[in-house]
Amino acid sequence: MLLGYIFDASLGTAVIGAEPGNQVIGALLKQYETAEYQYKPETRDFKIKFEFMPEMFMVNNNDMFTAYFLKNVKGFALTGKKCRCGDDGKIHIYPKEYFEGYSMHFKNNYSIHHCFGSWRYFENENEKHDESILRNYLKNIYFLRWAKDKYIRMKKKNLPFQNYFVRR
Repeated sequence: MLLGYIFDASLGTAVIGAEPGNQVIGALLKQYETAEYQYKPETRDFKIKFEFMPEMFMVNNNDMFTAYFLKNVKGFALTGKKCRCGDDGKIHIYPKEYFEGYSMHFKNNYSIHHCFGSWRYFENENEKHDESILRNYLKNIYFLRWAKDKYIRMKKKNLPFQNYFVRR
């Protein structure tokens, strides 16, 4: 299995690779069967709570994967760096520039996550299209994405798992 970080203190789910029948993916999918869902239509705010971390509502798959890995994957620590973990060392975690694509180290960029938000609800297709063009233009300027990550780390902005981050 392979995946990468989106921030130093959060796993990303833009790129996930796993063989059929992967136990971690299976366990994560199973969590949706007993999850508690919360949606506020007036603000379009969606949150989800999973059995393995009942003290916290999560807003996306990045939160879910990060929480699950912290609680259940042997040898995993939030370092933001390349690592191997899991019982057999067959889970590979890569730095954020590998799959999220906002690094100044272009040789390490294997894909770019455009943060398109295709999962979000819009009243009509034009609203989605208009917002997406401008939003993606601004968000995918490499320097701005790199600067945002630096700012989050500098301010220790409240990413849900910032307190679990380990500097190595």
